Amino acid sequence: KMTTPVITSAVTASNGDDSSSDDTLGNSKQMAFVLPSTYWDGLDEAPRPLDGSGVSLQRKEAETRATIMFGGYATSASTEERKLELSKALQQSKEWSIATDGVDMDMAFSISQYNDPFTPPWRRLNEVSIKVVS
Repeated sequence: KMTTPVITSAVTASNGDDSSSDDTLGNSKQMAFVLPSTYWDGLDEAPRPLDGSGVSLQRKEAETRATIMFGGYATSASTEERKLELSKALQQSKEWSIATDGVDMDMAFSISQYNDPFTPPWRRLNEVSIKVVS
């Protein structure tokens, strides 16, 4: 059974985490899989990753994120378009502002994908999100 969403984020080489990989453009990416809520209270009960797999279990604290949803495949072009759209909306907002936490703006975005690879484009759900503060 697939966990959803699968979250892809850009990472810096200095983050000390060896679970990232380079895409075809040489950009370092990290993929996160959300475990079912039965494991949220303690990672001790979660299934252990295989040794040498490059997979690690990490707990991520809650944060407020602005999100824009879109269908189809999450291509580089479609995600860049949504990042720009979300950035413009947040620049016009009187209530919310982007919290980059000292990282490059492009690296602050995450892409969430909710469907398995065999789902046809017209039934796919994706999100581009970024951390915000009020």
